[in-house]
Amino acid sequence: PRIGDIIQKLAPFLKMYGEYLRNFNRALELLTLWSEKSPPFQELIADIQKRKVCANLTLQHHMLEPVQRIPRYELLLKDYVQKLPPSSPDRGDAE
Repeated sequence: PRIGDIIQKLAPFLKMYGEYLRNFNRALELLTLWSEKSPPFQELIADIQKRKVCANLTLQHHMLEPVQRIPRYELLLKDYVQKLPPSSPDRGDAE
């Protein structure tokens, strides 16, 4: 498969990232608000963050991961294009 075919299959998921990014700051605000407003909520979040699967990271850190992922995809694609031979059929799709 060509890179364009793969990206096309991922396009619906990439659209979800846009929605996630648009709501990201509001989600952080709500997390802060409810953590201050509701001790049981704050305790629940703290208990979850103590789990091994959380790797000692806060919920905010985990929420940031998708935000950081898109720029990585862009850098990966740019690097891929630079390494492609000019005659590659993937070049048009990747650019």
